[in-house]
Amino acid sequence: MEISKIQLDNYKKEYEEIKKELPIVTKRKQDARAEGDLSENAEYDIARTEHEQLTQRLNQLENIIANAV
Repeated sequence: MEISKIQLDNYKKEYEEIKKELPIVTKRKQDARAEGDLSENAEYDIARTEHEQLTQRLNQLENIIANAV
């Protein structure tokens, strides 16, 4: 994949930001899970969804960075 140096730098910056944010979201997810009944726990659902989205984007960015020409 051919991308500009500026775009690659932006991807790397986004990657680092997500790596910093992911542990915070993981902690929120764990705290919400500890509150009990997950079927009625909106905080857990939100944290779980956010965690999944961040993980997916992190994987995408890893792939883009690894395959950059």
